[in-house]
This record gives sequence, C-alpha cells and structure tokens, in this order.
Amino acid sequence: MKCYELELNGEIIKLRLTSEAIIEIEKKNNKSILDLMKEVSQTNIIMMLMYMRRFEISNYSQKEASELYDKFIDNEYSMQDVLFKVIYEGLVVSGVMTKGELSQLKEVVGIKDKTLKKQIEELQN
Repeated sequence: MKCYELELNGEIIKLRLTSEAIIEIEKKNNKSILDLMKEVSQTNIIMMLMYMRRFEISNYSQKEASELYDKFIDNEYSMQDVLFKVIYEGLVVSGVMTKGELSQLKEVVGIKDKTLKKQIEELQN
C-alpha cells in the first residue's frame, strides 16, 4: 500500500489514511473528510496526523500526534506547512484529492515550492 513519506530529524515518517480510517473520522465528526479539512484547526491537524500515522502504527495516540506536530514546529514548519506539506500530501496518496487539486489549492493560498522559489531567485541574480 502506498504512503506519503518524509524525513524529520533523521526519522522517516509514513502517512496514509486508509478507507477504514476515513470512515471512522467521518462518523466521529459527522462530516465528510473534505468538509472537515476545510475547517483548519490545531485539533483537526492533530487528529489527521494521528489517523495518518495509524497506517504504520495501529495504536498511535493523540498525544503522540501532538508530539509529532510539535516536532514539525521545532523544525521550522508553520501550521500552514504542516497542513499543506504533510497532511494534504498524505491526502493525495490516500486518494482524497489529486496532485492537481493540491497544486491549485497551494496556488490559491500562495504557497510556493522552496525549490522553485530558489530557482527563481537564482535566475533573478
């Protein structure tokens, strides 16, 4: 099964929402996964990290997800970075959204890939 992988402090973090996890999230919140993701909050981000990590660690807790979020923040991620570069990327691999939809969303919010930004800066010099 595919998953989204990223490295954080030398550790590979694997994220994915299974269909079972999506159903559980929707039942607990009485909302579709897409409606839930429109409501950006620390609580929703932590919840998504918890369920996405359960792909690899079945009993991953809310406390562990909170600690993971704090590790992202300690590594200079913003809340928006965690949402777009972690959660939404995991949602793409999970089939909740396409890469194109994520790209459009990033454009609307004004997020640019660091590599692209660096290339633009180099061209301007």
